[in-house]
Amino acid sequence: MNGESSVATGRTQAPRSAKRRILFAMVAALLFFGLCEAGLRLAAGLLWLRSSSAAAGGGDFRVLCLGDSFTWGVGADSFAESYPRVLATRLNASSAEQRFVVGNGGVPRLGASGVLRRLEDCTKETADLFIILAGMNVNERDLVELQRFGMARANYPLLRVRAALAHLRAYKLLRNGVNYARLRLFPRVVTNSQRDAMALYNFQDYQRIAERDLIRICELARERGLNVVLLNYPQRPPPENPYTQTEYYHLYWRGELPHSYWKGRTRPPPQAIRDSDYLVQTQPGETALNAIIRKVTSFYGIPLIDIRAAFERRGNGPDLYSKDEHPNAAGYRLMGETVYEELARLRLLGE
Repeated sequence: MNGESSVATGRTQAPRSAKRRILFAMVAALLFFGLCEAGLRLAAGLLWLRSSSAAAGGGDFRVLCLGDSFTWGVGADSFAESYPRVLATRLNASSAEQRFVVGNGGVPRLGASGVLRRLEDCTKETADLFIILAGMNVNERDLVELQRFGMARANYPLLRVRAALAHLRAYKLLRNGVNYARLRLFPRVVTNSQRDAMALYNFQDYQRIAERDLIRICELARERGLNVVLLNYPQRPPPENPYTQTEYYHLYWRGELPHSYWKGRTRPPPQAIRDSDYLVQTQPGETALNAIIRKVTSFYGIPLIDIRAAFERRGNGPDLYSKDEHPNAAGYRLMGETVYEELARLRLLGE
């Protein structure tokens, strides 16, 4: 009997000891995580004190405009008529005490993934304010990777969890370590030729890529504490066509607008856009891309300067555009003035 009771006692104690070990491991993990978080925050605070003391008295307020051809100034007669140049002139005319330096980081045909890579090279010391206008162009490599690896729509409830965890430096360190290891162990080698990549274009994938990269831009800005403002795009009504009434860009790839890319290549048959093809609900007359920009900036609480509305208030007529969807000098002047007025209203100019 005594032997049976001791065996029974041993059986009941075994689960208890296992539970205790699990509880101990959880407490130890939380304690370790908390110590890591405290150490990282202390180190970050010391680095911030060092950098802020070194930057004291620098004087210039630095603005960096990142984007594509709409930032570069395609459609204007000269680079000096781009909206960053207009903004620089307006900023420096507004204050005798503060000097503003505005950089034009626009690259024609650059996709939002390219803007993200440029932002990855930036820190708080790079600029006091970043102004981003991106998403119009789809990157050919993105389309190839999308076909090979697939991509789901953005999961906004999951993004809320990630946004909450992003406040923890230990989580960011762990995530970056995992991403680095994954890229080292499983590099994404793209075998498709980019020469024919635009034949992969379709309207929904175009939206998925823009949404994904804009989300990454906003998350990167939040993680690094960068002061970021996003713009949306002016919308020139496309020429009369049976495929879309708003999506000018779509007409180059699945419409009938001429484009140099198709010279010497077989052009896919045109495709009309249906209401069900939109991933984000649009406002009347709004493009899919501008709807995505509006949703992502609202989700992350990042200021959005409504360039589209400014053009609409001016009539959005051909006097604001070049021969295609790009603004002309008058349009870029309106963009620069609108950005200045909104930055001043939002008090983002270091005042």
